[in-house]
Amino acid sequence: MTYQATYTKEEEFWEAFRQFNTLFDFDGWSSHKANKEHTDEFGQIIKEGETYFSRSHGQGWGQKLKLSWNSMDLLLTLVMFNNQTTQAIASNLLEAQLDRIREAQHRIAVKAGFEKP
Repeated sequence: MTYQATYTKEEEFWEAFRQFNTLFDFDGWSSHKANKEHTDEFGQIIKEGETYFSRSHGQGWGQKLKLSWNSMDLLLTLVMFNNQTTQAIASNLLEAQLDRIREAQHRIAVKAGFEKP
């Protein structure tokens, strides 16, 4: 059976990925271009030059989960696609992150004398 991508528009994929990544603390997923051929956690081949995704896990530096674009698309489909609850949680977490960033920027600007308290 051939896999058919759910996110046919790249912008939709990246938005779902951004929302999905809010569900992780500081050790979220990151995207990379493959320098060599890899095999992901589900046995999918990641060819040299393709975008793949990784996330550190465990205690060691070299312990990384790797997912191909298609595997990440499938994971996003399972967790995010047409799931209003998960999307709402992710949106709330993203807004909270942005609020913390804005507050930190304001504190820095006040200390630097660019803004009044």
